[in-house]
Amino acid sequence: MKRILFIMIIAILGNTPLLAQNWVVLTRTMPASPEITVIQSNNQQVSFTVGLPGFYSTQISENGINYQRLSIPNYGTAGATGEPEIPVITKRIAVPACAQINYLVQITGSDTLQGYIVYPIPELQPDSSGMLNEIFYINPSAYQQNAFTPAESYLLLETGALRAQNYITLEIHPMSYNPATGELIVATEMEITLTFDNPTTDVNVNTGIFNGIATHSFFNYQDSGIKASVNDKAYTKDGFVKGSVNWVTLTDTAQACNIVCDYLIITDATYFTPNDPNSELARLANHRAYYNGYDVAILNVVNIVNLPFFLKDHQNTG
Repeated sequence: MKRILFIMIIAILGNTPLLAQNWVVLTRTMPASPEITVIQSNNQQVSFTVGLPGFYSTQISENGINYQRLSIPNYGTAGATGEPEIPVITKRIAVPACAQINYLVQITGSDTLQGYIVYPIPELQPDSSGMLNEIFYINPSAYQQNAFTPAESYLLLETGALRAQNYITLEIHPMSYNPATGELIVATEMEITLTFDNPTTDVNVNTGIFNGIATHSFFNYQDSGIKASVNDKAYTKDGFVKGSVNWVTLTDTAQACNIVCDYLIITDATYFTPNDPNSELARLANHRAYYNGYDVAILNVVNIVNLPFFLKDHQNTG
């Protein structure tokens, strides 16, 4: 029986095309992730270098054409379906609150590689089980363009805040590809500098029990050492005041901005029972109010999605 099973496995493998993943050497012969080094990080300036030691190239044949599918270890790609799939480096960066952020990207080392037909970003189609499968698709006009893509060395994806800590999400483009000529320009070393106009906070702001999350989310954030356990057994500490528990019903989306709490619970309508003395959700909320000293707010998810402005926004976006 084992012999038959072994033969069956060999037969299956023999009928499956194996994709060879090759490491293209830029500065290191062994595969490695990009090296990101912080040079300076304060409320006036954040600067860092990005070093690309190499990338993977996997050959895929479609309709008699050999494409190269490119990837950078531990990072993703960008582009639209059918266009060349270009690897990018995406990072979240802690920044101060300020009037404006200015960006400067200097490429201090680069290589130009020839003869590339970069694989296009495939379509994703669900199968009968709901799993998404990649389907080859190419946009011919995108491959006739005699221009490098992406044209810019970076793209600002997002601005946001984790508690009082402001951040940006930057998509860095170390590769630029010209589909008409087959040229691939690769930045082996980049220096990126952010300067801040009229900053009003430090570059790193204490996020309390979320310091650990901030440290892992933003590569230039320094953990102050405060952990979630700082709020454990708050009732035993001097000056303890039990937190409040509020069941909140919104009539307008603008009211959400006025919710002040340390611990937010969004629940199914089944458990939104503010008048039930035996509510398990109320028991949990009161435990957090006493054990941690948190102010707790409880919201009904059905109430949220039925708000007129919420419905309007979602109808507009499909």
